[in-house]
Amino acid sequence: MNSNKYIYILGFILLFSGCKKDFLERPPLSRQTVENSFNTGDDAKRAIVAVYARLQGMKFYDFNYSRMVELASDDIIYNEASNSDDVAIDNFNWSSNMGTTVDFWPRVWEGVQRANLVLDRVPAISMDENEKRTILAEARFLRAFFYWHLATDFGDVPLYTSVPTGAEDLYRPETSRRDIYAFLAQDLAAVQSDLPTDYPASETGRATRWALKSLLGKLYIYLQDWNSAKTVLGEVINSSGKRLVDFPLNFDATTENGQESIFEIQYSTGFTDNPIGIYFIDGGISGEGSSRGHLLGIKTFNQGAGQLIATKDIFNEFEPGDPRLNATLWQVGDPGLIATGGAVQAYSAALASSMPFPSRTGPGNYYNVKKGIPGVNSTGAVTNEYPNNIVLFRLGDIKLLYAEALAESGDLGTAKDQLNQLRTFRRGSLSDTILPNFPYTTKYGGNRIKGSTAASPAQYPGEPKQFNEGFNLNDFRTALVHERRVELAFEYQRFNDMKRWARLDRNHPGSAFKVFSEKGEPKSKAGDKKDFQDRNLLWPKPLLEVDKSRGTLKQNPGY
Repeated sequence: MNSNKYIYILGFILLFSGCKKDFLERPPLSRQTVENSFNTGDDAKRAIVAVYARLQGMKFYDFNYSRMVELASDDIIYNEASNSDDVAIDNFNWSSNMGTTVDFWPRVWEGVQRANLVLDRVPAISMDENEKRTILAEARFLRAFFYWHLATDFGDVPLYTSVPTGAEDLYRPETSRRDIYAFLAQDLAAVQSDLPTDYPASETGRATRWALKSLLGKLYIYLQDWNSAKTVLGEVINSSGKRLVDFPLNFDATTENGQESIFEIQYSTGFTDNPIGIYFIDGGISGEGSSRGHLLGIKTFNQGAGQLIATKDIFNEFEPGDPRLNATLWQVGDPGLIATGGAVQAYSAALASSMPFPSRTGPGNYYNVKKGIPGVNSTGAVTNEYPNNIVLFRLGDIKLLYAEALAESGDLGTAKDQLNQLRTFRRGSLSDTILPNFPYTTKYGGNRIKGSTAASPAQYPGEPKQFNEGFNLNDFRTALVHERRVELAFEYQRFNDMKRWARLDRNHPGSAFKVFSEKGEPKSKAGDKKDFQDRNLLWPKPLLEVDKSRGTLKQNPGY
């Protein structure tokens, strides 16, 4: 239709309205406002669902955070057709106007303010008191989760514990990163018993008491309050009823929210064609697909863009025979991929090399991520949708955080036991020469690349790691850094771990300063050595936000 037609229609309406003053001033027949939206228990439930919904969407965990904490690590590199943000993030050449962080910032703040709206308005609603108490505790948990990101990623930021009441209230001074952690820990500790230990199956995805305690324990870890961390994380391990499960089941869309899971961002199927499309405008449709698979999926199979790929360095971190490797990275010979047109193919060297960055692909150079990528499940089926949940807290992670708190507080014996429980479970029925108990003698690396012919596999010599019964704290730290890397690869942990270890001790074996200065060539290509600097402990705050803050937002040093 011609756009002029709408102009003619509008002119016709104005002409025959008699140009009455009230034509454009009539009140709307229906208007939903904050004041009239919080009246019933159902209103409260809808409001808390809106807070959960902010976890979804391309510009939070789906897409932007994958770039910020995976691409900045030594586990992921951009492909050669990537955008300028990917290149800048990968090389630590960050700026205050990068689209990735500029878009991430308001999405996290929106989560904070949605949670604050619930905390401001729900207390006055007449409803079931138990349900009210649960909803308010959920709001505190979610607010703490969003604020943990702000403090961890951007450092000092304003602390809002309620929705701003006027223009001047928008410009609050910054609170230090450490004080924000301390406030969040105190806030969560006060409502631990207000969340149930479980929900009916119809309410899967709501935060439980164990999710809250997991986040609380993580806050204590960031505060280096090892004794408090031991107490809370120990409760999750010993009282939650959670248990370790076969590693791939944690990331399979058909077995998600399982016995090891503590809290996940919920996704499902729903788009049948080009599911990424809606997320380019950050639709955030509750219950629909994640775009993480688009970013990390294999372009050859029309599963994604192949925009981020895994490094040889993370491949070599796995010990020979570690079963977690096959659930984490695609290797030549792996079966079950469905190419365009429906033909089932194995993952081959030719297919890997046909991706749009040939100088960086091929067996032994770079790898496609398998863990948590839609289209890879227990039946071998591949779908064009992205239903896989994103796991935020699971027992494997909690056991390693607990082991760390034990070790840092001086209990190396119990810390060793926790580490070995995880390693023993992960090796399953395999020989105890695979993932031997700590203190161990083993090799990181030494993996054989799968291939279809006898001549094709390449053998890496591996890096020997030897510890004895007289191991010390630094020995245990070294083993823990390795274990967290292979257990939690591509689960948004590695880069934040390296930063917090750098703050604990610049010479910590997992410190970003030490890792990037000593590896030499962590990304397997000449020139890819990364120069991590003090400024990279924090991301730059968006320049526009700093400029319009009336001086209350202070840019981070070095930007």
